[in-house]
Amino acid sequence: MRNGNLTVLKFETTDGAEKARHVIEDLSNQGLITLHDEAIVNWPADKKKNLGQPLLKNNPE
Repeated sequence: MRNGNLTVLKFETTDGAEKARHVIEDLSNQGLITLHDEAIVNWPADKKKNLGQPLLKNNPE
């Protein structure tokens, strides 16, 4: 089993995660970071459930 990291980011604005996703994908494309899986989870204030949105399929190595 490989060791890994889990990073959770919370944003104050509704488009904060989308902006960060572009930065993270750019870093990955430059080879500066390695992404194995990612997801954006939106949780509207008036809803009881979150709206998960997987961005990459699990990348087995």
